[in-house]
Amino acid sequence: MNADYVQTKASEFRPGEGDNPDEEGRNRVRTYRVIPSLLWTYGGLSTSGGFSLTQRVDARPGSETNGETRDVNVELGRTFRLPARITARRSQLRTRLSWQQSHTTNYVFSSASAGAPTSAPNNARVRLADNGRTSVNFNGETALAENIVGSLVASHVLNVDALNNRRFTQTVFSAVMQIQFYGGQGR
Repeated sequence: MNADYVQTKASEFRPGEGDNPDEEGRNRVRTYRVIPSLLWTYGGLSTSGGFSLTQRVDARPGSETNGETRDVNVELGRTFRLPARITARRSQLRTRLSWQQSHTTNYVFSSASAGAPTSAPNNARVRLADNGRTSVNFNGETALAENIVGSLVASHVLNVDALNNRRFTQTVFSAVMQIQFYGGQGR
């Protein structure tokens, strides 16, 4: 299992020119991640997953932007021995099934005074983005010959833009044959 926490902070200061006031800005990004994985000895099943949360705050004179992204993924993998009636090579079929989901939101808070806390009564919260993506993927591959690998891939992806009430779905099936050859040692 892997887990980590990363925080990045930055600030900037720009002196005002003439009658313009000084400008001060700051931003902070925090990321929390957990990535467990497990290999089961019974059945040869491998499992892994992950969760990530990223929080962003960006403050400028007169406004503050807050954003959050959540990512979740799960993956299962297993290898099957193909029956002799299907292949004389006694090949193995390597399979992988994965699910991923991501969701991002961003809000801007405008205030009458720079540096005012986001909970101040004069702040107006406006949603800038509310996007999500979900995907399911399957991959199976096996050696068809000594130098040929065949694979089948299926994917289903859903993209959502909740701010503009849009959904886009994409489904893809592909069959791939990879041929490897060796032309001899170069001179």
